[in-house]
Amino acid sequence: MKKTLFIKNALILTVTSIVIRVLGIVFKVWLAGRVGSEGIGLYHLVFSVHLLAAAFASSGLPTAVTRLVTDALAGENQPRAARVLRRGISLAILLSLVGFCAVFFAADFIAGQLLGDARAADGLRVMCFSLPFMGISCILKAYFMARRRVSPNSVAVILEQALRILLCVVLINRIGTQDVGRSCTVVLLCDTVAEALSCGYMAWRFALDRRKLPKLEATGDGKETRELIRIAAPITGGRYLTTALRTLETAVVPRCLSVCLSDQQALSVFGAVKGMALPVLLFPSSLLNALSSLLLPEMAEAVAQNRPFVVKSAVRKTISTTWLLGVLFGYVFLFRGQGIGQLIYHDSLTGELIAQLAPLVPLMYLDSICDGILKGLDQQKYTFFTSTLDGVSRLALILLLVPTRGTVGFVAVMYISNLLTAVLHVGKLLKLTGLKPSFMHHLLLPMLSGGGTCLLLSRLLPGQDLWSLGLYGVGSCLLFLVMIRLLRIIDPADYLR
Repeated sequence: MKKTLFIKNALILTVTSIVIRVLGIVFKVWLAGRVGSEGIGLYHLVFSVHLLAAAFASSGLPTAVTRLVTDALAGENQPRAARVLRRGISLAILLSLVGFCAVFFAADFIAGQLLGDARAADGLRVMCFSLPFMGISCILKAYFMARRRVSPNSVAVILEQALRILLCVVLINRIGTQDVGRSCTVVLLCDTVAEALSCGYMAWRFALDRRKLPKLEATGDGKETRELIRIAAPITGGRYLTTALRTLETAVVPRCLSVCLSDQQALSVFGAVKGMALPVLLFPSSLLNALSSLLLPEMAEAVAQNRPFVVKSAVRKTISTTWLLGVLFGYVFLFRGQGIGQLIYHDSLTGELIAQLAPLVPLMYLDSICDGILKGLDQQKYTFFTSTLDGVSRLALILLLVPTRGTVGFVAVMYISNLLTAVLHVGKLLKLTGLKPSFMHHLLLPMLSGGGTCLLLSRLLPGQDLWSLGLYGVGSCLLFLVMIRLLRIIDPADYLR
């Protein structure tokens, strides 16, 4: 029954992630056609500050709530689960208000002095109003994840994305796109409204579900608050420091690129990488995002019940699946990245960037999934260390390489950063679980199989139109599955146990 529920939830989250990513890419294509890559770059400048302001309430706290509620429900201690939830919501609101005040009253300074673009100020103020709604939504989603009920979360994110796109299309078409700064502010206003409505939906779903918990009384000795802070502090600290460094990086990259390019070209390159190429590269990781979300309560429960064999088996299958998926799509983007970029965005620069960044795909997928598993195994202090190391090294490398090497230097920084974090996270997981993968069987054979498969099909299907690219992608997946099965790289029966 439990395995059936896990599979059901994985399917729901996978479909949801695919829908969200498809809608996101379609929207980015439409928006890029209206405001250009410069507008996309300005939007991501503002959004980097939004991530920084939201980091307190939307990173460590939801993870802590999921783990503690899972532990309480596993022990049939529903009053404790209720107290954890109440304190989580209170802390999320408090931290969101801190982020609101910090950004709202310093918007002009942040836009002009830190981001280097005064057009971002209005957008910064508008996005502040979404922070409390985001904080509450994250805690409620964490609660439903601990309850192994993912359908409310899925409906909420699809509703939010659909509303955001609908509002943006209506308002952008009405006001026009002559002013890039004004268009960016309108998009952020739509983000805020969609976030508020999504939060309202989550609150309604929780109101229907709360009858299964006792009344949310504020009684207790404060133990839940201390536990929340103990788990959330390293995660939040790591996320906040990383986000702060990434925000600084976002402000620095266009300025460093402008040494080799014009200001407009620099912002366009930045927008092409962050807002156009990366969403395409990360699109196939939808299944992995579902697994990462579902593994958190499963890992927490296995650790609480002292079942290390469950942890070891789950980690082995997850890392193997992630590597295979990353290798396959890394080759697909390597051989067909330019055609995909041209087809989706009608932009040759984005296509070139997709192909250049394609070898990073396996590392990005591994880094993301292993980071989530480590947090489920109470290794948030280690992820804090790795995120800090990554953020500092990225910033130093950007200042060193980008002013002299331009776009090539920016791409090189991404390679070094992703390789560093992937090695650290995978290495830590292997050490914790005692797994000893075979270099030939688990690493080299999938790479040779994927490379041979995709190279062969690229010769047989050289076209760059929609049907040729679609047939190439489907054919690569099917042939790769056959290859790894014949070489016994995977055993389907192992995934059913």
